[in-house]
Amino acid sequence: MNTPTDDSDTSPNVMLRKALNLHACVRPIKYYQGMNAAVKNYQGTDIVIFRENVEDLYSGVEFKVFDRETVDLINTINTLRPNNQIPMDSGLSIKFTSIEGTRRIMNSALEYAKEHGRKKIAVVTKRNIMKATDLLFAQTCEQLFEEKKSEYPGITLESVWLIDNTTQKLVSIPNKFDMIVTLNLYGDILSDLCGGIVGGENGIGLLPGANIGDKCAIFEATHGTWPTAAGKNIASPIALILSAKMMLEYIGEQWFADLIESAVENVLLDGRYETLGTKETAEYMCKYMHKKRFANI
Repeated sequence: MNTPTDDSDTSPNVMLRKALNLHACVRPIKYYQGMNAAVKNYQGTDIVIFRENVEDLYSGVEFKVFDRETVDLINTINTLRPNNQIPMDSGLSIKFTSIEGTRRIMNSALEYAKEHGRKKIAVVTKRNIMKATDLLFAQTCEQLFEEKKSEYPGITLESVWLIDNTTQKLVSIPNKFDMIVTLNLYGDILSDLCGGIVGGENGIGLLPGANIGDKCAIFEATHGTWPTAAGKNIASPIALILSAKMMLEYIGEQWFADLIESAVENVLLDGRYETLGTKETAEYMCKYMHKKRFANI
């Protein structure tokens, strides 16, 4: 779904995530042989980003410049904070972080780590500056981990990572990271950065994603829409195909999920994913999966 570029509407993705309470955005960042990793030591990168999905600056709680309610809110804030005035010609986007929402995303991350054999979770914030939100997020993650660490033997938590330092470490030694748990905005930026790490300029076109709640889930490519490419047979379907693999894992069809991943690995290893069109790439994988499936019967 295309995100509106003007100020008239909220992103339909944001509305769906909030309406269905899809609190966890899960984005695996994995290097496969054949990807155009920019640097040799990026090969072997295998990170899962858990992004809090319904709070923070992407929650859609915004106040447009000069609207009556915006003026009233600015006046209220300026009265409460006389030494930190907001200019009256400002638009506002509200950043909020709740204890309940943070515990929920951390719980989901711990369960994922246990189920998928992940050993190290880095909590990424700007806790040293944004103490009302980011420090709360980090401390809540720490507290929950202390409460439940006996249920997750072998898993360690690092909660001192700052977003700026994390980006620097990701582009220099990405293999240092196993799982990242972070707030909404940071998770969006870090996943795009990691896409470039494993796949170069077009890396984001290879990354899958899942939006998971307590009762349902939506699976989508990490990248946005590309309306100008519609019908031209030039867009790579790999991100959506890997998202289907995540969906199959979610419903317990691991064998078929592994089959899809094997097909993706094959087309990447063959070195033709950048020269094949949308239709040809999908057909190539379908033929591979058909052959592989019946070879195992």
